[in-house]
Amino acid sequence: SAASDVYNRQIKDKTKLEIRQSPTPHLGRTPLRCLACAASFSGKTTTIANMILNKRMYRDVWDAIYIFSQSVDHDGTWGEVKKYVREHMGKDPSKHFFNEWDPDAIKKIISDQKAIVKYHKDEGHKKSHQILIVVDDFADRPEVMHQAVSYTHLRAHETDSYLVCRLLL
Repeated sequence: SAASDVYNRQIKDKTKLEIRQSPTPHLGRTPLRCLACAASFSGKTTTIANMILNKRMYRDVWDAIYIFSQSVDHDGTWGEVKKYVREHMGKDPSKHFFNEWDPDAIKKIISDQKAIVKYHKDEGHKKSHQILIVVDDFADRPEVMHQAVSYTHLRAHETDSYLVCRLLL
């Protein structure tokens, strides 16, 4: 009946999606945003890769990982993350690792994430689809930093269910 359809829609609209967390309680809970600032060769990439790959940190928290880094094709640290994305997550690294700043790709990733989360909510699913976006090695490019900071600021009002995790370096 029409009344039960409205009732079912209301129930689905109130569905809170479960968000996977790190098993280590002192680490930040997802959804989260993080900014890591340090000089070149200070270990930022190694730290981020460890956070992604370590089972006591954030391994298995995200359904998709996207890396934007000028060093993504020649830094061996990213090679381990690529292997994880390919072998463990079953994703094509060529669609998840970018060696150039590509604001259109980021907009599409976020737009796709919104659609996926909406679908899960509309279908009454309990688990959230989570993504990680890492922007690395672009601090010396003012046009990138301006876009990234402005974009983050503009998106800050969005709900946690849409932008589950963004990590800017």
